[in-house]
Amino acid sequence: MDSFYTRCGDSTFESTPATAGPWGPQTQHAGPPSALLAGEIERLHVSEGRRLGRVAVDILAPIPVAPITVSTSVARPGTRTTLIEAVGTINDTPVVAVRAWVLARVPCDYPATEPSPLPGYDRPEHAHDGGTIAGASLDGYLSATQFRFTAGSSPSSVPPRRGGGPGVLWCSVRNSLRGSGC
Repeated sequence: MDSFYTRCGDSTFESTPATAGPWGPQTQHAGPPSALLAGEIERLHVSEGRRLGRVAVDILAPIPVAPITVSTSVARPGTRTTLIEAVGTINDTPVVAVRAWVLARVPCDYPATEPSPLPGYDRPEHAHDGGTIAGASLDGYLSATQFRFTAGSSPSSVPPRRGGGPGVLWCSVRNSLRGSGC
């Protein structure tokens, strides 16, 4: 299985063609770098007895398909809650930032319950392919992911599907986030 990134050092990753967005092969879709930065926060700052809480992503500039360097820092220290920031830099330009709360786990003494199905949401096996987006580059991120609609469809899908407008879909990633060294 292909990966979105190959680790080329402690904090540098080579972006693979799978990160390219639907705009063309030179610019990344924001999904892979967002996941990369959140994953580095988790790898470097989430220890036993802690977990990630809210994660927020800011896209600071177009993100080229190029080597990306990730740096993390503690924005707000704390014993029970800590705010961590990760910045992805390409060619000395910050292009994406992720801020995430790292929270202390609390003992869970709540009774286990069975999840109830959400109304109007079918399982992925009952969903239909959303088609392709007219004019989109399909070689990067769009070929590395699968979108299956249970309601509606992509507004510009080819062939056009019934529904349009708001939709409900399942998305799964076919690639791994990181591969082995450069």
